[in-house]
Amino acid sequence: MSRQLAPLAENNYVLHRNALDYRADNTGTNNTKEAINAAIMDGNRCGEDCGSTTVRSALMYFPPGTYKICTPTIQYYFTQFVGDPNNRPIIKGCETFTGIALMDVNPYIPGSGINWYSSQNQFFRQIRNFVFDL
Repeated sequence: MSRQLAPLAENNYVLHRNALDYRADNTGTNNTKEAINAAIMDGNRCGEDCGSTTVRSALMYFPPGTYKICTPTIQYYFTQFVGDPNNRPIIKGCETFTGIALMDVNPYIPGSGINWYSSQNQFFRQIRNFVFDL
């Protein structure tokens, strides 16, 4: 797949992302959370301390395989996680998994009890075509 750009974002902002392009391990052997989060955060995305944006969206594609994670991946605002519908990738928690969920769409700010996003900003997200293995 050729790299497609977001028209209103800064130059070279990547809209379509492939987890493997960011060195995510889809063999199920290694903790790949850092690679997945690097792909999600790439390009000055809307994360903590960001009210909302419709300029820097991302469609994060996960090819078939098993993605082992030990703490939650963080789904930024206006992000879609998409797996292959004919051969769904597996998101597998490691033996020592700690956290609220495999994929966290609204993390708490440590020590405050406040979420990153307001309750009204929970749209523009999607997670589809995965198998979750806890």
